[in-house]
Amino acid sequence: MTLRVFSVLLLTLALQACGGGSSGNSDNDKASTKEAHFIQPDKVAAYVANFQSQYDQIKLTLDGKEYPVEFYDMSQKEKLIVVKFAEGVLTFGFDFDKETPIATSFKIDRVGDELSHKAITVTSEGDNFKMEGSVEEPVTQGLYNVEFVFNEALLSAGNASFRLDEAKTTAFVNGALGTSSYIKLKALLENNPGLKTLVLENVEGSVNDAINLHTSRLVRNAQLTTEIRKGGEAHSGGVDLFSAGYHRVYQDGATLGVHSWCCTDKGQDAGKLSKDDAQHAPYLTFSREMLGDTLGPDFYFFTIQAAPASGIHKMTRAEIDKYLLADQPR
Repeated sequence: MTLRVFSVLLLTLALQACGGGSSGNSDNDKASTKEAHFIQPDKVAAYVANFQSQYDQIKLTLDGKEYPVEFYDMSQKEKLIVVKFAEGVLTFGFDFDKETPIATSFKIDRVGDELSHKAITVTSEGDNFKMEGSVEEPVTQGLYNVEFVFNEALLSAGNASFRLDEAKTTAFVNGALGTSSYIKLKALLENNPGLKTLVLENVEGSVNDAINLHTSRLVRNAQLTTEIRKGGEAHSGGVDLFSAGYHRVYQDGATLGVHSWCCTDKGQDAGKLSKDDAQHAPYLTFSREMLGDTLGPDFYFFTIQAAPASGIHKMTRAEIDKYLLADQPR
């Protein structure tokens, strides 16, 4: 799963621009140099608090037992969302264009059995969808009552985990980045002042670029070294996280994968936009912060033109060196 997709279920985030920035000397001079953010820095705390309030309402109740759930995967093409819970996984349909759950695709896979849709109804109240009714075990035809409540926080959360080493100087990150990643990393930094290095082991991408850019800023502000070792992988929004390192360590045999984000307000990959389109602005602000006024925009436009959102381009060592992604103290 290589992610840089804004689900239509997520909040529509307007480009909130304010004065600032300076022009570089590259071919990308015509790209906007105004500072812009999907979420203004002084609004991040409120954004996270709202997310947490919504996330606390997400729950699965199966046969009278309540379970917390965690985002696992999604496919807009197949119109499916997958979440994990303590006993297995729940898969349900979702029409991303109509922003509506599809009850007939509701299925629970547990160890030893598969429970599929029998009589599921969908209702909505406030920000929440509720899918409730019964699922059936096909062999015994046994029925189980089920209720699943979710909202947009489910898709924007991600599932990335952070693991500390014994010395508490190095953290290892795996999974899909999202709003929960910001919360986890912020807490990790506050509780471990000796943390120096963030190792990206297998970072699939980001399910919410709007907050991921601020997660990456946590890395830069803490002056962490980012590191990706031989065999490690960071894709899409994971490359943003890597680029935020105050020092950046890349080992040959690691993978940095880039592609375009999707989708623009016209339903296109970002690589098809003109370079002066305002939709680039938050990414350009970020890339300038991390890589400088010239290399930042050059690198950003390289990433969105290197591969479409449905594909991935694995950067060569020559490309990594060209954009000074590795071993560059800031």
